[in-house]
Amino acid sequence: MRSSLDGRRMQSARMDKGKAMICGVILAGGEARRMGGQDKGRLLLRGQSLYAHVIDRARPQVDHLILSANGDPALYADLGLDVVADGAFAAMGPLGGVLAALRAAKMHGAQRVMSFASDSPFFPSDIVAKLCAAQGHDALVFAEDQSGGIHPTFALWDVDLADPLAAELRGGGRKMRDVMARLGGVSAPLDAPEQAFFNINTKADLEQAAEMAL
Repeated sequence: MRSSLDGRRMQSARMDKGKAMICGVILAGGEARRMGGQDKGRLLLRGQSLYAHVIDRARPQVDHLILSANGDPALYADLGLDVVADGAFAAMGPLGGVLAALRAAKMHGAQRVMSFASDSPFFPSDIVAKLCAAQGHDALVFAEDQSGGIHPTFALWDVDLADPLAAELRGGGRKMRDVMARLGGVSAPLDAPEQAFFNINTKADLEQAAEMAL
């Protein structure tokens, strides 16, 4: 499937010359088998979908925001985001979505991609700035909470990692932590509690999330 990413919109989001442009990508979580098989991003939390909560937090932090999802892009038209499909890497989990985003972002002039999980609506509102500050010369950094918990779906990727990531996937790499370690990824300790990366997988999780402060 061809990407619906609009190059003109990406171009219009460029930062000032000399500053790296960051494209954000929300990684659609697929079907929630423990919640009736529906798209997890469509689950409602306090009257809004998880997608809506994640978009509200992610959009102000990046220059352009896209959605990594397979299927008909029209199904996501209400979100107001360009949709990028995984293509040949569609059955390879979230890393397939990251790869598609890296390729699309590089094609349209971005230098970095920030990935967000679609089922974790409480991530810090300054996570991108903090990961940028921690990145230094590393091509890949990912979030580590105050308790030492690692959250690889929240990561800042250099777009030049597209080819090495593709090689990993072709070689059978699927586990995010393992693949990211082989790509030289490092964790960035953040001043954020474990709760900030709370992941919604079950009805009980959704009920718990409704009691948490956004």
